[in-house]
Amino acid sequence: MRRVALVRPRVGLGDWLCSLPAWRALRCARPDVRVTVITYAEMRPLVERLHGADVDLLPFPGHPAIPERPADHAGWTRFRTAAAERRFDLALQAYGDRPGANAVAAALGADRVGGFAPTGWRPERDAALHLPYPVTEHEVWRHLRLVEHLGIALPPDAARMGVPVRAAERERLAGLARRHGLRPGGYAVLHPGASAPTRRWPVDRFARLGDALAGQGLRVVVGGVGSERPLTARLRRLTGAPSLCR
Repeated sequence: MRRVALVRPRVGLGDWLCSLPAWRALRCARPDVRVTVITYAEMRPLVERLHGADVDLLPFPGHPAIPERPADHAGWTRFRTAAAERRFDLALQAYGDRPGANAVAAALGADRVGGFAPTGWRPERDAALHLPYPVTEHEVWRHLRLVEHLGIALPPDAARMGVPVRAAERERLAGLARRHGLRPGGYAVLHPGASAPTRRWPVDRFARLGDALAGQGLRVVVGGVGSERPLTARLRRLTGAPSLCR
């Protein structure tokens, strides 16, 4: 199997970072495999940053059972045609505990279909290529268990996470650090936001963590995007530690 479709229509940065170790393990074990990522078109810059500019991305038009974006029903025929032209050997549901993602994988026209088997769902074909969704595992290990289930040996540091950082970004960080008196090893960053409210750790617990970090002599930086300002402002009010919001 050399042409693999990875159904991952997620829009959260954390989702992509958590699946990165599994992709890295797959690439190291099978550098001959050509992976096509099935996700929304606006995710291309992030996917290319994490996996290289040569990654193949097939824009996903949405699906009624996938909540991230409204479905573009008019684009579904074009999407399936483009998938058929790629002649996938294997389509993997790497979305999560949702049967709608399995329907997307099955619609790609691949010779074999596998990936996560959601809770209470049973595959109609290729049962051996499906992994019962590991509900109790950390998100990183869910994806690592999936590639392991497919026969990929995991390296000792399989769960190591990271993201490529560009030189211009390092320079910008250095400027911010100088401006706000942040020294390497002398501060901690709290990011209380998440793409879904159900995934957010309670703000009062972040505040207690911030106070504990400040008690160890660390400056506390509160981070977030523009839409998360009410959340970050609340955390800054709750914690007694000095903080910055960027």
